[in-house]
Order: sequence, then C-alpha cells, then structure tokens
Amino acid sequence: PIDPPTMSITISVNSSPLAGTEGKKLTSTQIRERLITEAQNNVGITFSQNTNVDSFVISGRGELMLEILLTQMRREGFEMTVSPPKVLYQKDENGNKLEPIEEITVDLDEEFSSKIIDSMNRRKGKLLDLKDTGKDKKRLIFHAPTRGLMGYTSRFLTLTKGTGVINRIFHGYGKFEGEMDGRKNGALISMATGKAVAFAIFNLQARGEMFVTHNDPVYAGMIVGLTPKPGDMIINVMKGKQLTNMRTQGTDENVVLTPVRKMSIAEQLSMLNTDEALEITPKSLRLRKAILDPHERKKSEKSAASI
Repeated sequence: PIDPPTMSITISVNSSPLAGTEGKKLTSTQIRERLITEAQNNVGITFSQNTNVDSFVISGRGELMLEILLTQMRREGFEMTVSPPKVLYQKDENGNKLEPIEEITVDLDEEFSSKIIDSMNRRKGKLLDLKDTGKDKKRLIFHAPTRGLMGYTSRFLTLTKGTGVINRIFHGYGKFEGEMDGRKNGALISMATGKAVAFAIFNLQARGEMFVTHNDPVYAGMIVGLTPKPGDMIINVMKGKQLTNMRTQGTDENVVLTPVRKMSIAEQLSMLNTDEALEITPKSLRLRKAILDPHERKKSEKSAASI
C-alpha cells in the first residue's frame, strides 16, 4: 500500500496588492483545475476543496512532494498564496493522538555529530543507532516527528558545512510527542506599499535580518525581515534620505547592504506562524501576514485571544 499523506497545505488565490504583476495564471478556476489534474496523475497527493470556494487543501507525503508541486506550478506561471503546512494527525482505538514519525539516516563527519544530535533533540528526535562508517565518519539513525522537520534539510547542510548526507523515509504513526517550540523571532512588517530604498534598509539592518534589498517591491503587511526578539514590529523600508542643500563631511558615507539570504519554498514555509502566509509567483517568494491591514490584524488577534 502507498504511504498515507502526512502533511497538508491550503492553496488559495494570490490576494496581495502585487497580484498579477508576474504570473499569468491567477484565477481560482485555473488553480483548481491544475490541482485536480495533479491529484489524478500523482497517487501520493490528495485534493479537497474548502468551504471557502477560493481555497484548496492539498495533502502529500512530506514537504518535498509539496515543494515539488509548488515549484512546478510556479514554472507554469501560477500565482498563489500558501498557508503554513499542517501535519495530519490520527487517533488510535483508545482516542490517543498519533502523529507521523520519520526515520532519518544521516552520514557525516564525526566533528559534526554532536551538533546534529543536539538539533534533532530539539525537534523531539530520538537517536536509535550510531555507527562508524570509515575514518572519522559516522552514520546516525533517528526517529523524529514530521512536524519538527519542515525546512530541516537546509539547517542540516549549514551545520555540517555542506558535507553531510540526509535521507528521510516515512516510518509510521507514533504517539504525539507534545508541543514543540515554534519560531522565536518576531516579524518586521512593511507599513506601506511601494519600492524599498537602500538608505532605509541600511538604517534598519540593526533591527534584524532583512529579506528585501534596494528597489524590491513591498506592500503593507508584507514581512520584510525577522527580528532577533519575539514580537512583530512595523517598519518603513521606503524612507529616503532627506535631500537638503547642506553638505557636511561624513553624511554621505557609502550605504552597504548585507546580502539577502536566498531561501527555498520549504524553508520559507517552515518559518511561517499560524497568522502568516507565503505568496508564490513565477519570479518571487514573499512572506506576508494573512491579514494585511494592521487594524484588522489587531481585531482578529483580540477576538482570538478572547475565545
């Protein structure tokens, strides 16, 4: 039998102010037909429609399968908004919650093994086996919940300096391992729509890591960076330099921007909190708040807190 789907995402129409500027296929009908075709041709993917007509739930076996589908649709000219991935839980006969567990085999240099064991422990991974596979080489085998492994491959490559090899396979459903730490960083959110300015980004770099560079289009509610501390911050990345006729030494030093980190679809999806989404177009990936208007966002947060 084919392994059951372990993860689902909700795909909806791109509702950002920049919708339609980069892609050709924008409507919910086009997205729906494409997803139905995919579900017919790909046995590992299941398709269902939400009560909200413009959004569709796609379930697949792990993040790679979903990432491949989103990348294919991107190349075909689709624009869409994708929700944070959800792990599909099951219940046993006693009503206990079960979650998908993956078996992870990693081959790496011995010097990196302690870092990898530590990073897997944080994701509720359990070390099953540790073997020597040659001079200063180790093979580690873990069992870990799927929900902790979103975007882990890039983290793994960073920790092993690109020398490690990781293989993941669905193992089965195991008991729910308890709550896991989410993203600790707050989001830097743009307050207005327009083009980012190098001068503003240069002055904001101290606030955290920026995802946009000079002349990138931004809109209100778009996530333009991450702060090291929890809590979101609304910033203005379009504030240009005040042009006066006063010239003093030291005012016109060169603006040097830190290069923007290029992230894959899986990495960006793994960073999302529940109130955020990922906008995917043929040319760009943009993180955004699900509700763009700051006042509406506050209202929904208050109503969610009162429940």
